[in-house]
Amino acid sequence: MNMRARGHNGLVMGAAGALVSVLGAAAARAATSVIPVSGDTYIYGATWATPPQADTNYDNTTTDSNSGFPADYSLFVSPSTDSAGNSNRGLMRFDLSGAGPTINSASLTFYNFFNASSYTFYRMTRDFTDTAATWNSYDGTHTWTTAGGDYDSSASASATAPEGAHTAVTVDVTSLVQAAENAGEPFADFLIFGSEAGGGMARIDGSEAAYNGNPAGTYAASLTVDSSSPVPEPASLGLLGAAGAILCIRRRSRR
Repeated sequence: MNMRARGHNGLVMGAAGALVSVLGAAAARAATSVIPVSGDTYIYGATWATPPQADTNYDNTTTDSNSGFPADYSLFVSPSTDSAGNSNRGLMRFDLSGAGPTINSASLTFYNFFNASSYTFYRMTRDFTDTAATWNSYDGTHTWTTAGGDYDSSASASATAPEGAHTAVTVDVTSLVQAAENAGEPFADFLIFGSEAGGGMARIDGSEAAYNGNPAGTYAASLTVDSSSPVPEPASLGLLGAAGAILCIRRRSRR
């Protein structure tokens, strides 16, 4: 092989290597976004002797009522069924329209109201209307497939919150968000169970919480998503053209 051929080969190999490098970088290119909660509520499936919060819209005489939120409301959640046979479940929704199809990581940050508590998050398989959802209905009109909310019980994420007023807690929900993307859902909705260390209901600050003189939304939950898109950058296409041109030059030189 003469020096000229070797030079062409070197150019081709260099361009091809650079092309592979750039395309690989484009495929792995990640974007991180912080998504605010777009809807949250809690639903309950039995009557309570004493309503857990003072709320004129809170109906403690039926199993089919939305919590109805005051300005400083919380999401009251219980285990799947508590010792009294009651069940409170929290619901949260996050918009995934800006996320890529590959979820590299996803973490949910929420605020525990005060007492040490533990929480379990499941991916919901049906969206809901936070101002109208009830134990029996996801929008105030249409029923859940299963009363109490439709969710995938095969996978979950857990978090433990220490005692302390309005403490931020972060839980890894990567697999749950990826499952939502795989299902083609434009949202990541979570159904939440929880309990205090002493066995009572756990309490998460809601998106409209306004405690200690802070404005509403101070303690709203958020979802941080790092995702990737497979679409190559324009620079990659230009490099592909350059590599093709070099290959043409090499072929001509052999004639």
